[in-house]
Amino acid sequence: MWNLHEQILVASLDLGDNVLAEVCLEELKKKFPASIRVGRLEGLIKEQQCEYEAALDIYKELLSRSPGNLMVMKRRACVFKAMGDAKGEIDELNSILKQFPADSATWQEMGDVYLSAGDHTSAAHCFEEIVLLSPGCAHHHSRLADVYFSIGNLAIKD
Repeated sequence: MWNLHEQILVASLDLGDNVLAEVCLEELKKKFPASIRVGRLEGLIKEQQCEYEAALDIYKELLSRSPGNLMVMKRRACVFKAMGDAKGEIDELNSILKQFPADSATWQEMGDVYLSAGDHTSAAHCFEEIVLLSPGCAHHHSRLADVYFSIGNLAIKD
């Protein structure tokens, strides 16, 4: 039943139905008042309402209680991305990678941020890390080759 409340809350955010999302959140808060998972859902509602500072405050409080919560850390990165703060997003992604260096999704996001900023050398580093994490995936090799091609004039070192 409670998983259904969570799924309805997320679906209502997708549809822009803030009233239903708030109803689901209140029910979840009654049942799980100190839950970090429910707190993350509250932050999602704030994000959907473009109240980014409030969402960051919620996530900061959640991380003070559970510093290694990867999902909350990734939500913070999403908030910075939504705000258009590339530096804040990169800082947050770097803090994630300090704790979770094998998280290929974070490396991918950071590579995409660097590409959008035109920093192909830093993007190449990110995609190199992804290739090291999954060497059998041809897509990752192809993406890295595209970045290398964009950089141009790479000399092969011995």
